[in-house]
Amino acid sequence: MTVTRQLVDPESTPWAPTYTSVDYSCTGIRDSYSALDRAGGNVLETDVKILILAATLAIEPGTSDSVTIGGKTYAAISVSTDPATALWEIQARV
Repeated sequence: MTVTRQLVDPESTPWAPTYTSVDYSCTGIRDSYSALDRAGGNVLETDVKILILAATLAIEPGTSDSVTIGGKTYAAISVSTDPATALWEIQARV
């Protein structure tokens, strides 16, 4: 599993920024949402739940990141963690 972040190249200009992709390997799983989770309306039928062991990821994931699992790339829609910050939960969309 890989989390990808787009970083602004420091040598680019503010009015024409260029971006560099930085990949961060990590360990986690892709899961699905239950019907109860989907009933609230904030989770689409095609959304997936991605759980990442926090100790295996060098960054704090954000909604501007993408996650690639098994050759399929997902956009992070929301990111949360447990109280101990041991696990990142990402709501992701194709």
